Amino acid sequence: MTAQTASAIPVRKSITVKASVEHAFHVYTEGFDSWWPREHHIGKSPMKRAIIEGAAGGRCYSEQVDGTECDWGRILVWDPLVRVLHWSLVACVVLGWTTTVWLVGWHQPVGWLALAIVLVRTAWGWIGPRHARFADFVRGPAATWRYARHALGALEPRHLGHNPLGGWMVLALFACILGLALSGWLYTTDRFWGDETVERVHVALAWTMLGLAIVHVAGVLLASFRHRENLVAAMLDGAKRAPREGDVA
Repeated sequence: MTAQTASAIPVRKSITVKASVEHAFHVYTEGFDSWWPREHHIGKSPMKRAIIEGAAGGRCYSEQVDGTECDWGRILVWDPLVRVLHWSLVACVVLGWTTTVWLVGWHQPVGWLALAIVLVRTAWGWIGPRHARFADFVRGPAATWRYARHALGALEPRHLGHNPLGGWMVLALFACILGLALSGWLYTTDRFWGDETVERVHVALAWTMLGLAIVHVAGVLLASFRHRENLVAAMLDGAKRAPREGDVA
C-alpha cells in the first residue's frame, strides 16, 4: 500500500460590485463588527465589539466586556541593532559600576566596550532607519520646553519614537560615556597618571550618568503608565502600538 500526498488547491474568489472605493471602504469598516467572529480576539476578556476606524491612520482594535481596549495592530519601531546596542549599553553601565568594587581588572575593557557601543549607535543615528535617527527625536529648545510643560500637566502626546525629553536624555547619556572614556584613558597616561583633577572629573561623570540613568528609568515608567504601554517590552521586541489620533508618529 502506497501513501499518496494530496496538494491543497487554494480557493480564490473575487466579486466585482458597482461601488466607489470610498463607499466600499465605508461599508467594510462600518459593518466589520457584524460579521467578525467573537472568538477571534487577543484580549484578556471576551470581546464585546470589533472596530476598524474608517479614517486615515485609524485604529483596528476590539472593546472587551471588562471595559478594556485591545489593539490588534502593532508596528516595528526599534530595529534589531538599536535594541542590541541599547541593552548592551545597559549591561556596560551596570558592569562599569560593579567593576569598581569587584573584578576591577574588567573595568577598563567594559569602558572601551561602552565607548564602542556609543560610537556605533551615533553612526546609526545618521544612517539607520527612521526612528533610529537623531533627526527623528532630537528637537530644538522650544519644542522640548513645550513638551516638558505638557508633561508637567500630564497632557503630553504619545510619541511613537523617543519623545523630545527622551531624545536629549540619549544625548546626555552618550556625552557622559564619552567623557568617562576620555577621562579614564587620560588617567592611564604618563602625563595624567594619578592626577586628582582627572580622577574627580571621572567620578563626577560616573555619578552624573547614574543620576541620568535613574531619571531615564523613571521617565520610561511614567510614560508607560500614562500611555498604557510597556516601553521596556517595546525595547525588547521592537514593536509598539500603532499610532492613534493625537499621537506623534
